[in-house]
Amino acid sequence: MRILRGLLHDIAVTDQSTIEGQVLGNIVVTRGAELHLRGPCAGNLVVRSGGKAFLYAIVTGRIINEGGEIMRMQPGPASG
Repeated sequence: MRILRGLLHDIAVTDQSTIEGQVLGNIVVTRGAELHLRGPCAGNLVVRSGGKAFLYAIVTGRIINEGGEIMRMQPGPASG
């Protein structure tokens, strides 16, 4: 699993990935990919057919399902 942190821009998710940083652009989850979104996304989230997205954080843009799976999850406990 790939873990992405920090300030991020447009991202295409092509494998199993967790985003813990802040995304300023759009996220596209491609066929066969799985995203665990744990940081906020200011752009759109697009989940293509055969892709999966598990949302633990807010998406302020549009959530567009093009035939994939989108699951809204409860946020985990804060670490600190």
